[in-house]
Amino acid sequence: MNDGYLLATTRIGQLRVRLRDEKIRELAKDFTGACADAGYTRNEAEANAKIGTVLDLHQRLMERLGTVLRAIDEDEDRLVADGR
Repeated sequence: MNDGYLLATTRIGQLRVRLRDEKIRELAKDFTGACADAGYTRNEAEANAKIGTVLDLHQRLMERLGTVLRAIDEDEDRLVADGR
């Protein structure tokens, strides 16, 4: 395992535990697990399948993060508009 990968997965783990959104925590855990798993393949077809899983989880994680961040922005905009 290279140092960059170890640093990245450690950082994701540190951030994951701080999140309130259970779905994001679950997706982040699955994503890091899939990344680790992708490094262990027997052939090109298996590698491609595992990379496909990583890309799918990344997309789902980014979509969920976007949804949550937009909701936070909307809440903040409402509070500012209400003068709070």
